[in-house]
Amino acid sequence: MALEQPAVPVRCGCVGTSHARVGERRVGERRGVMARASAPGPLEQPVVSVRRSGTSHRSGLTRVWTVAVALAAMAPRLPAFTLAGAQPRLGSGLRYFMMQEPALDFSHLLVCRGAAELIETAHGEGLQEVHVYRRLLTHPQRVLDASEANAFFLPVMEYLSWKMQQCHNQSHEQRMTLANLALRRSKIFRRFGGNDFFWVSSKSHAFGPDLVGTPYANVTTESISMRLRMKPLSKSLRKTIVGRMKPFGRVHPKSVASSVGKCTFDVGHQPNQECLRVFDSLDLSKPRKRLVYFAGSFDVCCTGKLIRCRLASLVAHTDGDADTLLVPSRGGRGSGRACTEKALEQVAAKRGVHIDAVAAQYARIASGPTNDRYVTMAHYMSETIFCLAPAGDICTSSRFYSSIAAGCIPVVLCDGLKAAFHDFVRYKDFLFVYDTQLLLEEPEELMRALRAVNASEVARMQKALFAARGQMLFQVFCCCCFRFSVFVFVIRFFFVIRFFSLFRFFFEYFIRVWLLL
Repeated sequence: MALEQPAVPVRCGCVGTSHARVGERRVGERRGVMARASAPGPLEQPVVSVRRSGTSHRSGLTRVWTVAVALAAMAPRLPAFTLAGAQPRLGSGLRYFMMQEPALDFSHLLVCRGAAELIETAHGEGLQEVHVYRRLLTHPQRVLDASEANAFFLPVMEYLSWKMQQCHNQSHEQRMTLANLALRRSKIFRRFGGNDFFWVSSKSHAFGPDLVGTPYANVTTESISMRLRMKPLSKSLRKTIVGRMKPFGRVHPKSVASSVGKCTFDVGHQPNQECLRVFDSLDLSKPRKRLVYFAGSFDVCCTGKLIRCRLASLVAHTDGDADTLLVPSRGGRGSGRACTEKALEQVAAKRGVHIDAVAAQYARIASGPTNDRYVTMAHYMSETIFCLAPAGDICTSSRFYSSIAAGCIPVVLCDGLKAAFHDFVRYKDFLFVYDTQLLLEEPEELMRALRAVNASEVARMQKALFAARGQMLFQVFCCCCFRFSVFVFVIRFFFVIRFFSLFRFFFEYFIRVWLLL
């Protein structure tokens, strides 16, 4: 099928610089003037080295000829799309090699005690790296000979390593140290400094329960960043491409610790695993019990701060409605912050009871019969038509992908949503996107809008959602979706990186050769 030109998916955050420097090639600094173009070998791009000598100035024709030779040598390595249409020919050009050296391949952690249970439970958030690894392991674009590859996947599942800590007589810190030493010895990695390497981690900061059993368990700190978790390996990965649960773009200085690499691309959050299991057991022909569902805090930072706080007023407004369940959460603090507390106070005033009694009732609803709020959330989502997905620190969250996993239509409350693989997945076919300005002005109108959606439109959106799940969720397997979701994940960063690195290469060396000859 014809694909539109993809937006740049790889966000070159230029960590520590003002411009992205992907695919940079160094130029010889010795004296002398010599322009040499060599045809690329299997593992290298041709390099034009420039040296200065005492020879006289060359003619303009010589300059042009020198640059033309360099460009001709590079021609076979051009990305497989035309500048006119800029449409990638899917399946051509992309070949990735998966690093298999024991120090760089953390797949042995999958058999550690408790690993399988953690990955498959509803509490496995942050382990998207495992599911991406499993899909890339058998993908048709993978090559088994490094000399045939033009991209390299590094299966360092850092968050799984952090959670497992001691395994196979190695600690997490030892694994990071050994991986760092192995990379520094690798000729493939040293060749371009890691610019053609990519890896995945969907966990930013570790805090609270994540610190239990680690050296930071008794340290008074708010969270542990990914860069700190991965020391000393994180320093060696600073030029690599990283798959994250969100693209960082031009990263804020505080986000540098969470990006580690120079560029990021979006692989989405890991959904609630229980949502996937519940969906597989559903009879899709049966109508769902509930119209609207949401559970969580109404106090967040950044993008969703005003949206969530305004949404809190709907809790009291819909209290008692049979088709709606909105569950405010105080979290582990025992008392919520301003907007959550206000929602609880309004419900308490409406019922004529104490606020603590209301909070306790909502806590019981959230925990459910299993006393596990994540498992209960999955069952509520699978019984609901529309799941509210308000913005958190960005437009998407694990709740957004969990609702898709449960087959619940996400109600997007954020302007400018760009979810994972948005250039290829037709999100507009199954998302209910609501104007946030209207929400801020009249939050009650949201419920009227949802109740106004007719049954045929709901059926159409559900059908599109069920069909698209495999195109965005790595955990969902189907004969076509499997190839498509993973292939798109790799192809998007590959073609953009190749195009811009070659463009930079042409421009930089054209100027240098022209001036020095």
